[in-house]
Amino acid sequence: MVASLAVVGGCAAPPPSTTNTVRICDDTGCGDRDRSTARFLPAEPPRPASADDSDTYRGEALATLQAEASTQPAAAYKLGLIYAYGLAGVTKSPVAAARYYDQAAAAGHAWAQYRLAQLYLDGTGVPRNPQKGLKLLFKAADSNHPAAAFNVGMLYLAGRDLPPDNELAVQYLKRAADLGVPDAQYNLALLTFRGIGTRQGLYEAFQLMTKAAQGGVVKAQTALGRLCMTGLDTMRQDLPQAERWLTLAAGGGDKDAGILLAQVQQAQKEQQDYQRRLGLLAAETALYWAKAVYQSWLTPTIVTYYY
Repeated sequence: MVASLAVVGGCAAPPPSTTNTVRICDDTGCGDRDRSTARFLPAEPPRPASADDSDTYRGEALATLQAEASTQPAAAYKLGLIYAYGLAGVTKSPVAAARYYDQAAAAGHAWAQYRLAQLYLDGTGVPRNPQKGLKLLFKAADSNHPAAAFNVGMLYLAGRDLPPDNELAVQYLKRAADLGVPDAQYNLALLTFRGIGTRQGLYEAFQLMTKAAQGGVVKAQTALGRLCMTGLDTMRQDLPQAERWLTLAAGGGDKDAGILLAQVQQAQKEQQDYQRRLGLLAAETALYWAKAVYQSWLTPTIVTYYY
């Protein structure tokens, strides 16, 4: 786990402010990318809303939502989802989505603020405007919107559209982690392990990494598997636990986890063989002692003590 944490954590560190590139790590690996074109907000799956979004579109009639949009922020937000994802038979229109998101965001709808912030930061459906995007993102984050808090933390960490600030990055990532965002728990674990922007703590990092792994973050599962495989500091080796985490990570497509899993399984087999050999030796030892005692009865040794 040490190598894994050190490498990933190193990639996440903000680059010097004098460079026009930034180091980004994602599913394709780590590399230097142009600051003006690199995307920092994680791509979302093609779905209308998160499971945590209480105002997700649930098939309401388009005409009903349009009639309610002027007075109900949730209705305007749902219309934004409809046009953003092409639901209810309408053609996708980022421009229309931005218009309805803006209407709901102005009324304080946190999810609308978050999604409109994404559009402004990415320049989708509206001209790219980092200032507007960040203002909306901060509003949503300060309303304890989990994904918004996570993205603010990552923007501070990467130094994109915000000055690099590890302590503020940790502050927002912790808020997102406390709200149950697995990716925030994973990144906060890396920072805590290395003592970046916060006090260094192996146990705290382990706890955060465990939550992230339980939340389905494959890299966290691999990191935990490696830690359990080797042990670290006061944490002892635990091969069965290592096999559990690495099996999950390998099933999630992590090739490194598959390699480590094979090593763990081989180590467990060798341990079992060793324990089996010890068992045979123990039986032989018991037999040896039994024979020795029996022979001593037959031919007692006379010992003379001199005083």
